[in-house]
Amino acid sequence: MSGTQEDSPVAGSPVVRWVSRLSIALVVLAAAATVVLMVQVVADVVARNVFNSPIPATLELAQYYWMVLVVFGGLGYAQLRGEHVRATVLTHRLPASWQRATEVSALVLMAGFAALVAAYGWGEAVESTAIRETAAASSVLVWPMHWAVPVGAAALALQALVSVHLVLTRPQASRDRRQQEEPAR
Repeated sequence: MSGTQEDSPVAGSPVVRWVSRLSIALVVLAAAATVVLMVQVVADVVARNVFNSPIPATLELAQYYWMVLVVFGGLGYAQLRGEHVRATVLTHRLPASWQRATEVSALVLMAGFAALVAAYGWGEAVESTAIRETAAASSVLVWPMHWAVPVGAAALALQALVSVHLVLTRPQASRDRRQQEEPAR
């Protein structure tokens, strides 16, 4: 879980705080979407089985609204907390300087990939907004949720860059302590 904000001597810097707040705001939105998704699906099942009348557009809202928010809303926060999957089968055997280099390289690649997803998502969101895109099977507007992709991916890219900064600036003693505490995965 290295690269998290808690172990940084610069946790108070304005950029780190701003990116962290963005990630937290998006994960709160994702949590709210999870609750709404759960309530809507349960209500739809009850309405369909008890009253023989399903709630209209439940499928469209679930797939185009709530699931998109759940997935893309949590990406930056997962990086903030250091919760993305890490395979350290080989890297934990490397010298500390190489471990640091591989961690920075992986974070830079993550930031680059997330930035590409954000850029592509931006183009798709602009196009979808311009045509006021709706779901194919109904009149549910889907263009607003196209914006969750570039925003969530950008949050991940920014959080990965913050993690690079934190890895490069935290004291060596802190890195050594964390490596001893972190079990090999």
